[in-house]
Amino acid sequence: PIGRAVMGYRHEVFTDALRGQIELYMRGGGALLISGCYALSDVWQSPLAEDDDRAWVRSVLGVEYAGQSYRGGGIVRSKPRTLRRKGFEVRFNQLLGAECYAVEACDIITPASDNAHSIMHYDTTEHSAAVVRRTERGVTMFLGFPIETIIDEYERDMLMRNILKQILKD
Repeated sequence: PIGRAVMGYRHEVFTDALRGQIELYMRGGGALLISGCYALSDVWQSPLAEDDDRAWVRSVLGVEYAGQSYRGGGIVRSKPRTLRRKGFEVRFNQLLGAECYAVEACDIITPASDNAHSIMHYDTTEHSAAVVRRTERGVTMFLGFPIETIIDEYERDMLMRNILKQILKD
């Protein structure tokens, strides 16, 4: 589980210390949001990643890596009645520019348990872009794209508002 940077894989995504903190937080009924391009692909593809890293992601976060999405216009759609009654879409940045970094590829995320389900998909491929998992111990939501790359303030705020409603509801 390593961040690639220029020098290859050098940093773990979920260190042992971070895992321990996440587990402790979730045991207390936590509500956790994780978003990013390579958070899962690094756990699955890093030469330093091990089977127990992937098993931890499946068991604690309730998600599984299913590949990467490279094409499309940077549009993610919510599935109707998951985040909002009619559904909605947001656009994340895929172009180089001064305002925001470009998202080159996004993780395709699938549920890894019966209590997890896909709530968003990439527009052009229909692959899952976000998964929520609700257990007696808490709620996790995992986005395969970085939320900070949604440049439109209204879209970003709407997504966050709906995510908070989803993960904080009783």
